Amino acid sequence: MSTTLRETGHSGDTHGLEASLLASPPRPQLDTARGQAVYSPLVLHAYDFWVLNLSCRWAWRCPSPVLLEQYDRHVGASHLDVGVGSGYFLDRCKFPVSSPRLVLCDLNPASLAFAARRVRRYAPVRVLHDVMQPFTLPERFDSIGLGFLLHCLPGNMADKARALSNVAELLKPGGVVFGSTILGQGVAHEAFGRRLLRLYNRKGIFGNANDSLPELERALQANLSDVQIELCGVVARFSARRRAGCASAAANDAAASATSPSSTTVTRRPASSQVCSVSGSEKS
Repeated sequence: MSTTLRETGHSGDTHGLEASLLASPPRPQLDTARGQAVYSPLVLHAYDFWVLNLSCRWAWRCPSPVLLEQYDRHVGASHLDVGVGSGYFLDRCKFPVSSPRLVLCDLNPASLAFAARRVRRYAPVRVLHDVMQPFTLPERFDSIGLGFLLHCLPGNMADKARALSNVAELLKPGGVVFGSTILGQGVAHEAFGRRLLRLYNRKGIFGNANDSLPELERALQANLSDVQIELCGVVARFSARRRAGCASAAANDAAASATSPSSTTVTRRPASSQVCSVSGSEKS
């Protein structure tokens, strides 16, 4: 794999570096292009209203303030965001420093440009890359965000564990990966959500028809430690940290085999259309 770095800029924005990572295309059955192709500039202008307002609240029953709280809780001074969408949460979250190091990663140039304009006050670096392929970035991060990413990736959760393995390599010791994903199995979808789920899976926008909480937990434990999962509606919010002393995916796999499944904490939140409040926790 080779990496081409070039200085880029756009009208009214701070100049930054955009990294184009040239790699062999993914296997046909894991074509990640379908999940991101829908995000044209026109769609991105409607993203906040349709996805983060209507769909989050009424289809997935996890309002966007609940997702923003996760960013406020976990985002670090150096942050990599993978699958940037419209940049909504990066624009609104509370970074722990006034001038964070911010890197945006996406397979869609339109999403990268849209989000970069929105958070241009942070002079973000843009990286055009497929998260299912290994990274060649030289730096490591305090936090990595995967907001609403996994359900857009193809394959089953075991396939998507490749993405978790790839980003885990970019964490500083003790760094945190956090994100959210819509589950397709083992959760109570209501009529509106079921219709959207079927439509998006049929079109290839989503690849989550068989994604479940146990599979998500297994994928996280295979690559990371201190796994926390919170269920709000049909959305799983998760966080996990880099396993101390593991510098490779093979080492992570070996350590995961010695990790008890009970090390994952699952918190279930009652889903209403207005708010999700903590009701209890359980070990899974």
